[in-house]
Amino acid sequence: MKIFVADGANRDRREYCLQHGIGLLFSPAYYVPPPAGASYIIDNGAFGAWTRGIEWDEGAFYALLHKIGSTGDRPYAVVVPDVVAGGLASLKRSAQHIPLIPDEFPKYLPVQDGMTPAAVKPLIEDVDGVFVGGTVAWKWRTSQLWAEFAHNAGKLCHIGRVGNKRNYSRAYAAGADSVDGSTPMRHNKLHVIPEWRDEVAKQANLLSKEEWMLNVGSAVADSRSFGRGTIAWKT
Repeated sequence: MKIFVADGANRDRREYCLQHGIGLLFSPAYYVPPPAGASYIIDNGAFGAWTRGIEWDEGAFYALLHKIGSTGDRPYAVVVPDVVAGGLASLKRSAQHIPLIPDEFPKYLPVQDGMTPAAVKPLIEDVDGVFVGGTVAWKWRTSQLWAEFAHNAGKLCHIGRVGNKRNYSRAYAAGADSVDGSTPMRHNKLHVIPEWRDEVAKQANLLSKEEWMLNVGSAVADSRSFGRGTIAWKT
């Protein structure tokens, strides 16, 4: 499972990410050319605008895509524009923007509260992956469903706002191909990512996949913590 962190404008931490195979995440509000060989995601910036109480800047999003495209570089994924907490209105906006994003960029369709696989199915062939957002409770309640839906369609599944060991394990157990979260970069805790990978590889304490899909209340609580221990599982 690939792990991405929001770039925090710290050269040493960015170099650490490159050395340890940790991807970066940028948005129109903050972008610097990533180090050569770095894997990165371009977020559309809607969530950041929503948290700041401002309008989403469509022009800034497409200007960034044009800038990247002109260099010949290609991101791991581009998150298709959506409406935070918008339900089916978000899906409508995404449908409008999918054909506007250059075809050479992998496109990930955001899904969130109020959406179902049946509603998303008409768009799935036009994108390369599903980006699971939404509220914390909804995200963890439906993440395995979305991973299975994406994989059955031959697409990838990404889960957003995943930033501690236990939730890395939940995402992995759900079948996510990649996740992102700002916590490791913000709190200078990037070392927990290779630690988590080592723990999974060793599989010191095995639990079944079903046992690792813990209750939603626990996942919500863990989303507010960082760096807890993890347990691997049988596949």
